[in-house]
Amino acid sequence: MSAALGTTVRSTMTAGANHWLQVPVAKYADGLPITGSVFGRIINRSGANAQPLMVQTNPLPYMPESLDTSKAKLVSRDHESMEGVVTGETSIASADWKFCSGGTFDDAQPLTKLPVHICLKGGFNPAKLYQVVYTAKNPYVLGIGFAAWRDVASFFRYAAKDDVGTETMNALTAHFRNWVMRNTPPPASRYPTLRERQLVEPTKAALGFPTLPGLRATAPEPGFINPVLDYDWGAGFDANDGSGVPSNAPPRIKQIIKMLVPKVDADGNEVGGVPVVLRDAPLGTYLGWNITAGGERPFHKDKLCMYAGGMIPFAKTKAERAANGDPRLSLEERYTDHAGYVAAVRKAAANAVAQGFLLQKDAGALIVAAASGVLRYP
Repeated sequence: MSAALGTTVRSTMTAGANHWLQVPVAKYADGLPITGSVFGRIINRSGANAQPLMVQTNPLPYMPESLDTSKAKLVSRDHESMEGVVTGETSIASADWKFCSGGTFDDAQPLTKLPVHICLKGGFNPAKLYQVVYTAKNPYVLGIGFAAWRDVASFFRYAAKDDVGTETMNALTAHFRNWVMRNTPPPASRYPTLRERQLVEPTKAALGFPTLPGLRATAPEPGFINPVLDYDWGAGFDANDGSGVPSNAPPRIKQIIKMLVPKVDADGNEVGGVPVVLRDAPLGTYLGWNITAGGERPFHKDKLCMYAGGMIPFAKTKAERAANGDPRLSLEERYTDHAGYVAAVRKAAANAVAQGFLLQKDAGALIVAAASGVLRYP
């Protein structure tokens, strides 16, 4: 489903665009409709126009059983932490909002099809999060999508060119083929371990993360990097296999599951794991996380930017590093010049090949890229 077209299935679609599957509405065995509590959110939206209810980045695919807003609940929130702590929650009177298909509060379009929109009196504040809980009806059999697309995805994956993917994945794919076809075992797994003291709590102090120019000095703070929340979805839902019917909307947080992350070196790059050329001949600090700047996402300003990594480049010269207060060695201090950088890439590539985590053809391509400036050495 899309926010623009609802559940309409397109007769044709280009290969590079989203693809769609028509699924039935679930009913009880006796044919009666299924109902249940659901919740959706509106975040980082402003103005008087109606906004669609979302789950993650997708429109909520459930029609309300009743359009009577007194049977639903809408709240606004000023802040939510990564650990689920809510501050500044305010209930919005049922008379001050409507279920709709579009328009504004004063000129709302009747809700007759998905996606469900909300019209709010006075409009939406982009610095707030809005959450609606309501009783839904006629759920689509959406879980079947995972099974329906499994074989399709497998077909397209193996029909694609062999060289698609990262250099490390190319090497692992070759090892898996040799393992299956020739019984040649792949290299032993490489990952950070507790034994080597390479896994630590996700905080600046525990990581040993340096204070870098352009990055918040206290980052990453406790609770900033992806804590795992254990939700209570209700007695009828088994979170272990995703079976059953959740009845708590929204679910309460039972506990915060402690997570560990790889420790970093003096540059802020993670230690442990397989040898990677960009890691072993770095041009900066490579982050598995990032901070939301704000802009189009004011509610998430200064919070974790979901699913986005980052890179903080090294200073070019020692003088620039000193002027910026950057504790990391500059490119000049590391490699002297471009030829020195290419030599470092060649050495790192040879090491990765020797350990079985880089194919020779990919090593050659990385060296050529470094020599030609594609890897951005100044």
